[in-house]
Order: sequence, then C-alpha cells, then structure tokens
Amino acid sequence: MDSFDKTWSIDNQTLAYPPTDDIRQYMYIRSAFRVSDEEIRLSVVKDVNNTNSLTYSYGRKQGRVALECHQPTCPDYWSPPCTINGYIGRIWSLHADDNDAFLTLKSKSGIVARVKIEDVRKPTESQNQTYPHTLGVCLQPMYYVTDYPMLIQFFEFWLNEGATKFYFYWESMSPQVRALIKWYQSASKAEIELIPWSRLPVSPNADMENNPNAYWFRLEVFLGIFDCLVRARYNVKYVAQTDLDETIFVNGSQSLIQYLEFMNEKHRDAVDVHFLSRMAYIESSNKQVSHPFEFSFDAYKKFSVNKKAFGKPYYTKIVHRPERNFKVHIHKSQIPEAIPGSHKHYTHVDASPQEASVFHFRRFTDKIGRQRKVNTTLFANTSKAWETNFKKRQLTKHLSKTIDWTYTLPKFTHDLEVCRNKQADTRFEKCHNLLACEEKIGIDTLASLIRANNSWYFV
Repeated sequence: MDSFDKTWSIDNQTLAYPPTDDIRQYMYIRSAFRVSDEEIRLSVVKDVNNTNSLTYSYGRKQGRVALECHQPTCPDYWSPPCTINGYIGRIWSLHADDNDAFLTLKSKSGIVARVKIEDVRKPTESQNQTYPHTLGVCLQPMYYVTDYPMLIQFFEFWLNEGATKFYFYWESMSPQVRALIKWYQSASKAEIELIPWSRLPVSPNADMENNPNAYWFRLEVFLGIFDCLVRARYNVKYVAQTDLDETIFVNGSQSLIQYLEFMNEKHRDAVDVHFLSRMAYIESSNKQVSHPFEFSFDAYKKFSVNKKAFGKPYYTKIVHRPERNFKVHIHKSQIPEAIPGSHKHYTHVDASPQEASVFHFRRFTDKIGRQRKVNTTLFANTSKAWETNFKKRQLTKHLSKTIDWTYTLPKFTHDLEVCRNKQADTRFEKCHNLLACEEKIGIDTLASLIRANNSWYFV
C-alpha cells in the first residue's frame, strides 16, 4: 500500500477542478463523520467503473477505506445509465485516542485531500440521552429554488410544530430565497443551517460526455439525505425528511412531536416512522406577490385533497431517529443500525393514515394517476396560527430593502417539470440528470441564481 508521501500532498481546495477529464479516475468526498470511537464514515461519490482504492491516514493509522454502495445496487436499478453513484466510506478499528481533527485521503490520481472530521459521537455525560433539539427537518439538496412564497408556508408550518433545527442542503437558489432564509435565521428561535451541496467540480471545457454531473441522479439525492442524518446524530431526536411543499397532518389534538413521542413509546426500537402521502390542491393567491409580507394563508383554510393516500412507497415520507439509521432513502425503508448489545436491528414503523399523513401541496399534475378529491378545512385553525406567528415576526425583524421581491412563477419551472418527466420516461436509456435539462432550457439566462461554491474534495 502506498504511504502518504508529503511531497505528493496537494491542498485540493486550491484546485478548481480535477486536472484531467477522465471522470472514472476520481473520487469525490463531501463529508467525514466520526460516528463512534471505532469508526469514521464518509459521504463519497464515484463512478461504478472506478475500481481504484481509496486510502487514508489518520493519526498513526493508515489503511484502505471500505466503500459500500449506499443504494441496494450501484448503479441503481431505476437509473442504470446514472453511473456516478453515492457510496459510504468506512474506516474501522479506531480508538478513542485516535482523535485528529483531519482525515487524509488519497487515491490513484495522486491528489491528497485533508478532510475535516465532524464529530457526531454519542455524548458521554449521561446514559439518559437528552437532545439539543426534539424536532428537525432535512431538506434534500435544493436546486433552482425561486419560489420564496412556498418557503414561507414551509417555515411557518414547521416552526408551529416545534421544529428548532433545519438543515438546508442546497445547490442553487434565487437571491430572494437566500434573503428570506437569512430573515428566518434571525426572526425565529430555530437553528437554520445552510449546507452547500454543489455540483461536482469539472473543467469548464469538459463536454457533456466527460462531465460527471451528467451521470448522477439529481445531485445524488439519496447520499445527501444520508449525509444530513449522520450530521444530525445526537443533535436532533426526530428528523423529518420532506420537501418544501409538504406538511404532516396529525388527526386529533396531538402535535406532531406528541405523536412521534407516542410512537416512540409504543415502538421502543423504531428507527423511523413512515407516513403515507396524499396530494393537496390549493387555489393560491401567492402566485404573484410583490413582497413577502403580502403572503396570504387564506388558501390553506379550505382546500381539496385526495380522499385516499398513495400506497407505499409512492410519495411516502419518513421521520427518522438519526443515530439509528445506516442507509436511507427518500420514500422507502433501507438498512437500520444494529441495536447495541443485540444481534437485532432497529425496526421501521408505519403511521396509520387515519392517525397522520403527508399533505403534498404539489403545483403540477401528478403522473401516478387521478384520484377522487374531497374538500377539507383541517388546516383552518392551524393556518391562523401560521398567520399570527408570521405577523409577529414582521414586528421584530425587517427584510432587505435592496432586493426586488416581485415574484411570479417562472416559466422555466414548468419547462423543468416537463423535461424531468420526459427523462423519467426514458430513465433506462439515459441518465435522469439536471444538467441536460438546465442546458436545454437555458435556466441561467432565465433566472438569477446563487450557486453553491464547490463543496467536494476530489482525489
């Protein structure tokens, strides 16, 4: 095994992109987490045909990183042409006194990366675990987000439910969305963390054939959720993984936190709770607004919703116990951790749709099929609370006056949805990727977007 020769060492944060266009030669590392005294886990992306070894140096230890496909198969069964996939890197047999702040990684390319370790180990103060946050939210890597009115509904719903921690994984957003998130950072008592999840670095001269971003599925969304849940270990007790346009409604007088605590007591070894989803439809007055403070919650007081929820796993959403998860998926069960001191694993639990379900306020017609709709006023009282809380926030913090807040649903959002649906229809022939849609539509010429700086180490 090669040693880590310091003369080879390159601080790859000073390199804008890999020096060659051979996308199968490099591995891309987003994060390194110390999950226990014995183990470090990495969020890694690489081509399935890249058989090179990834080696590490940590303190006095050196060895090979074990790479394990994050999905059941690499490439994924549903996206076989997408050959740039997410992997979990694992380093075992460490000791508590192996405690460097950085992990050094190297592959055949000769480039060496020093990756900062995020410590997510269980606190040692007491056996009775307490969490800084009871409820949090993970947002899968966001891209081309311009709909700031939707963000208001998202925040007011979750803040009203008691969420105090938000993880925003993001690739691109409008200046208005960024400014509104900053406003909520100061106007609420929640911790709102923005975590860049950029495109993979590549030479600006690379064509589509040699661009790794043309071969991964929606920014490798599944690995993004894995990264988020590992990051949340022992910091947040319950983490919901939802989209901006989704809410979770609990029947009766219980709050979502109360329901999750009830399920936790009933199922002491639960790794997560799965909620069936139903589409909800609103006649919104927020499609055109000139300022966020004009946002109206009236549309949520009475709206229509599918009478029946979709069967699993269609649109199913999951609330996780982060430290009990190993591999995760957006809509379905994956592999949980083993229960300490046992040969058994934590178990998946389903919420009865009569008790709780997801209401998905989707803007576009669903492809799965039409269902019978019924009118509902289930959010009548809740939406009043959202409105009251939103108005109180306006009294404490002011929004930027240098930004043009005029909002109209951009045309490219419809074109993007059409493009994505066409890609989905041919996903077994061509990789379902954002880059092709972006270039076809010309999004950068239609929208002023803030892009995340490169967040990937490469070796």
